[in-house]
Amino acid sequence: MRPVVGIDPGITGAIAVQGDDPSESAVWDMPVLTEGKTKRVNAVALAELLRAISIEYSPEEVRIERVQAMPPRPGPNGVQRTAGAQSSFNFGRGVGVIDGICGALQLRVTYPTPQKWKKRAGLIGKDKDQARTRALELYPHLDLHRKKDVGRADAILIAHYGSE
Repeated sequence: MRPVVGIDPGITGAIAVQGDDPSESAVWDMPVLTEGKTKRVNAVALAELLRAISIEYSPEEVRIERVQAMPPRPGPNGVQRTAGAQSSFNFGRGVGVIDGICGALQLRVTYPTPQKWKKRAGLIGKDKDQARTRALELYPHLDLHRKKDVGRADAILIAHYGSE
């Protein structure tokens, strides 16, 4: 099987490559551009990264987590919490940037749902940090030791999805 790229979209997300051999796998934080108080996916840096990955690894496909609008959920004092309009727009913009770059680079893209790849990884009903533990079991050489590396772990598990 040829290498596969996994992408956990968003500014705290990451890009990972699952190589033919687990030791050939790699992971990068999502390139982010800060403009004042606003952060967004850095399209130029991401395009450069995906182009370099494409040249070095010749991936079979790019798996981008299928994301959707966050449904309202209970917050403190029973008040419904929703993602703000601006943060939802910024997140959707970032996903569009990722899609556009993959299209421009003529990369084959699939969109596994969180439920499917998490089920395959044994993460359903587990807290977010369990993704780091599972990813380290499969790819012990990757740098996933910081608490904030959940996005990196998700990206490598998205790439890993379907390879077993």
